[in-house]
Amino acid sequence: MIPIRGIVFYALALCLFFSPIASAGQTEDTRGVDSPEEWHISVQPEPSRWEKEAARWTPLLKNDTGAYAYEASSVTLDEKNADVAEIVLRVSALKPEILVHLNARYSYVLDEDTVSHMEQRLKLNRRDKSFATAGHKYFSRGGIVIEETQIPEEQLRFHSIPEGSVAEAALEIVNEILASRAASQK
Repeated sequence: MIPIRGIVFYALALCLFFSPIASAGQTEDTRGVDSPEEWHISVQPEPSRWEKEAARWTPLLKNDTGAYAYEASSVTLDEKNADVAEIVLRVSALKPEILVHLNARYSYVLDEDTVSHMEQRLKLNRRDKSFATAGHKYFSRGGIVIEETQIPEEQLRFHSIPEGSVAEAALEIVNEILASRAASQK
């Protein structure tokens, strides 16, 4: 017969042995101010939404219309034709004459706001060196989309890319980005 003391000792030993293992799966709820997931250790302040938006764009060129920038993540190949790629360009710092025209055109929407910039979707045929505007968006300084136009695929009109144009610079960037992506997949 096993003495009672032995059973009690054996039971206590099992409890002590399994309690760290049992509690290892349990996590303490530390959400809130002290949650490690919410800690931000930085010398720099958190960027504003405007700063984050500006960081998305890489300068492309400036001309008499405005300052052009592109979003690298917007570069995509057409699903039907691998020779055709798409890129989104942002045109800011529009020349004053253009801004006056756009503000007058959209005054019914703007109230006391003004036009800030536009985004333009270009389709570029890399083999034919031609381009088409596939759509555009106009934005107010308050960040509101004033107008958005999408041109249906069957209505796109491709034109030869003029030398020294925004389309030529965009084509060069598209080719670089696609080549870089292809090389990184090898």
